[in-house]
Amino acid sequence: MLWQNNSLITFLTMTKKSTKKDANEASTEPLSNSEVADFLEKQKKFQNSVGQQWKNRLSPEILGQRIVRMQYMSKKDAEGLGWYKRPLMLMLENGTWIIPQQDDEGNDGSALWLMNNNRELKETLAPVITIADD
Repeated sequence: MLWQNNSLITFLTMTKKSTKKDANEASTEPLSNSEVADFLEKQKKFQNSVGQQWKNRLSPEILGQRIVRMQYMSKKDAEGLGWYKRPLMLMLENGTWIIPQQDDEGNDGSALWLMNNNRELKETLAPVITIADD
């Protein structure tokens, strides 16, 4: 996390202050420890608040659930959403489907990247297939 990184603290303490009078010129005065601490605390609160809120909202639907089914989205469903790409969908034991989408707006399907730090995987990507692919 950036706010726990000593190199970020070093960067911030080396960053010069500017005032309205000399906004385009760097000051020779470094940021104070309290200014650095205040900045880092605000960053931590922001990251925790947004990330923690989503984690809290999604956890009951996802955590502890087993994946019981996986299939590519049907051509009919993709076309119904106005998508050209059909992603690999994962169904959890509680009936919840995890469907990768291109962005928050749901503009198209997306790939899944598989990663395991403990072992080498045979496959590391679940690609999307297009509605033209069978």
